[in-house]
Amino acid sequence: MTCYDKVREYMKYIFFLEDGGLDIQKVEPRDVFIATMLGGEYKLLFTDSLHLAVMKRLNIKNIATRDSDFERAKEITVWCP
Repeated sequence: MTCYDKVREYMKYIFFLEDGGLDIQKVEPRDVFIATMLGGEYKLLFTDSLHLAVMKRLNIKNIATRDSDFERAKEITVWCP
């Protein structure tokens, strides 16, 4: 299976979730910039800091994750499923 097959399989799953009501947000250029600051401040991987930047823009204060790194961001509440 080529890498494109894997990408198509992943995207089909994302579309399935979206069709079921998942609200997928776009990443904006400003989010990327803010993520670079948050990543340094909270010592997060870039992908985690990007999640946090989008959360800040959308005024989202809660995240369900098993990634304990998010606990360093004091402005959000981390829920561990």
